[in-house]
Amino acid sequence: MNSLESFVCDLAKNAGSITLEALHSSRNLHVHSKQTEKDIVTDCDRETEQFITSRIRQFYPQHAVFGEEYGKTG
Repeated sequence: MNSLESFVCDLAKNAGSITLEALHSSRNLHVHSKQTEKDIVTDCDRETEQFITSRIRQFYPQHAVFGEEYGKTG
């Protein structure tokens, strides 16, 4: 496995851990409407996206990231 593959696998596992922890503890599962009642986001969604974005920016600062909740960074 090359370094990028290893990075992505670790990133996915750690992001998944954030989501699972929130699910099992009911932490950060506050639901918010975005534009419509059917378009929702949880605090956990936002936390997970921030984690992923921060890790990518930390290890690959030259890369831009486009996320669902916060849009483009970098």
